[in-house]
Amino acid sequence: MKLAIFSKIGNDVSVPDLCALLAQHGYHGVEWRLHEEGHVRPSRIIEDARKADAAAREHNLESICLSGYLKTFDVDVMESQLATAAAIGCPNVRIWPPAYRGTVPYPQLFDTPRRELDCIAAMARRHGVRAVFEIHYGNIAPSVGLMSRLLQDHDPREVGVIYDPDNFTKEGQESWQMGLELIWPYLAYVQFKNSAWVPGPDPNSPVAAQRWSRVNADLEEGLVDWTVFFRVLHRLGYDGYLSNEDGRPVPLSQKLVEDHEIVTRLWQGAAKSAESTAKPELVGSARG
Repeated sequence: MKLAIFSKIGNDVSVPDLCALLAQHGYHGVEWRLHEEGHVRPSRIIEDARKADAAAREHNLESICLSGYLKTFDVDVMESQLATAAAIGCPNVRIWPPAYRGTVPYPQLFDTPRRELDCIAAMARRHGVRAVFEIHYGNIAPSVGLMSRLLQDHDPREVGVIYDPDNFTKEGQESWQMGLELIWPYLAYVQFKNSAWVPGPDPNSPVAAQRWSRVNADLEEGLVDWTVFFRVLHRLGYDGYLSNEDGRPVPLSQKLVEDHEIVTRLWQGAAKSAESTAKPELVGSARG
């Protein structure tokens, strides 16, 4: 197991200072947020990505993903992002399926990215970089079942997934083990954070009549039981990245220290618990 962070949680810290903090607190990698307000700006993607990766390498950190917000139909921009990732030795570029709004029939909405993935997979193969979807609520593939349908027949060396258990607690949750077994060959890495439902509307949501809203929570107090999830990862033999996306409004250093301690403790405890459980035989292997 290796620890990384999604750089959005340290967005107010410069790239050199962020890398120094990560090294100081025992982290191993970075998902670089690819956004005009992030550490790697799409308008200056080559320059920013090279500087970010150089700072990471200086502190023995790995750039594990250029985490952008492209939809599948942005194929021209996708080419430049894949080429940039290849240039700095970053193995993954994040993309997004179309959002589901209920205004276009689902079969039609689903069919378009299926066709576009042929082009994206060919580009990924050409650059030796993988295009990865984060399984996320609000789009056409918020569950492992739907994501596996989207990716079926594609080579997991070219397309893959980011698995964030917290996302499933809002939409798309399945059995942790069943979902991971289904998506296993496509698994790039796992993100961690936690949240909770509280009564009352979300002040940041346009939906005024909500009875419940989601808030960020401590790792051990939210909806995801990380002890249970880590046991599943151990049973399946996962040894890739766990990437911190903790959105709590606390100082970055506090998150890095607290979350490192919690994840390490729970991971080690889950390892002991999983030792006595038979491991399923999986087709293919996770490629984190």
